[in-house]
Amino acid sequence: MTDPAGPGRQRRSDVLLIAGLVASLIAIGLGPTIPALIRGASLALLVIGLVLTACQQRDRIPVTWWPIIVITVGVLPGLLNSMSFPQSLDTLHFLPIGFAVYLGVQLINPGSRRAIAIASLAVIAIVSIDGTVQFLFQTGVLSGRELAGNRVRSSMPHPNDIAIIPMLLPLALLSLKQWDRRTVAIFAAILVPLLVITVVTSWSRNTWLGMAIVAAALVIWRGGLVRLAVIAAVVMVVGLVAIDVVGIQDRLLSLAKPMNDGRIGLWLAAEEMFLRHPLTGIGPGLFGQVYPDVITAIDLPEGYRPEIGVIPWVHNVYLELLAEYGIPGFAAYAIVTAWAVAGLVIRLRQTDGSSGANDDRARDWAAALVLSWTALGVMALFDLTFFKHWIVFIYWLMLGLSAATVGRRSPRQPQAVTPVPSD
Repeated sequence: MTDPAGPGRQRRSDVLLIAGLVASLIAIGLGPTIPALIRGASLALLVIGLVLTACQQRDRIPVTWWPIIVITVGVLPGLLNSMSFPQSLDTLHFLPIGFAVYLGVQLINPGSRRAIAIASLAVIAIVSIDGTVQFLFQTGVLSGRELAGNRVRSSMPHPNDIAIIPMLLPLALLSLKQWDRRTVAIFAAILVPLLVITVVTSWSRNTWLGMAIVAAALVIWRGGLVRLAVIAAVVMVVGLVAIDVVGIQDRLLSLAKPMNDGRIGLWLAAEEMFLRHPLTGIGPGLFGQVYPDVITAIDLPEGYRPEIGVIPWVHNVYLELLAEYGIPGFAAYAIVTAWAVAGLVIRLRQTDGSSGANDDRARDWAAALVLSWTALGVMALFDLTFFKHWIVFIYWLMLGLSAATVGRRSPRQPQAVTPVPSD
């Protein structure tokens, strides 16, 4: 999309916005060790940049607003009818930041979105380096945090949060397109082992599933070095499983025993909460508060022993939305997400790369985002939660990138006019 004011002017006007987006994303990768003041400053930079960019560019760049309206309307019934309004309001207080991320990604110069791909690569590098050092020496070098039991959590709050890697990996690969082949090969030779060690030793089965999906898709989508890197990663994984590093074999075998998994009880409790309050849910963020009472009141499969205590989230985003927000909230997120993914698929089918570099970039972004959405959607079946602010940030970042990618149109070539012979 061409800015009539010229690319230079737009870059100057949105520099704060880009800096805020990048800083906030990298702060997620650095984890809770980053002081709250710095995290707040990065988000404030994002919001200030959004306001300044919107004021200067509002007449030039169309923005898709309706997903914000749909989500807001969808979550209101759950909030207004919450069993604990203050707690639900606290859960949703980060949602406006998600809106800012969504709008900001659409407002910045299309070329500047490469900074987000670079930031995604930086997050993956940060998490992988810290995770590997944490595994080898018990304490991370960047975060200074120790293992969570015998599980690597790297710089993220919880080992399962390493699921951020498969979400961002397809986007991160877009930042490598400008690198020469030798540089990419050297970088991959360093990063891939770190990434594999971190993911495997996290013991996060959800992350394993997401990485398997991304790896399989990358082999199809990308050739050359990317394919070789995936093959090398698979060989490393097989080797780590063979030597049974951190008891990974037992962890894999546990997948064959779903009735021993605490998630079953969480899911049944969430289902019961939804059935009791189908139109409003129990209220955003209240699953952990209500779960202990519900799990003791419902019929469970014979022989199944549920987890008892306060467990903050359902470990299934779809059931979480139904239990906490009811049908309106679930429908709102379903409509918005389906719109984004469908638009990207249509964009892929309509774009064959014949219109030049801009068309190729749009196709790359569309393919990467479809893969990221697929990883997020599958992992959302077994973990993830909007209770965590970093999930909210990544969701709206992906939604904004999707809206920007779908909205881009390559300049139409003027049609040749056949002269009409005169009489």
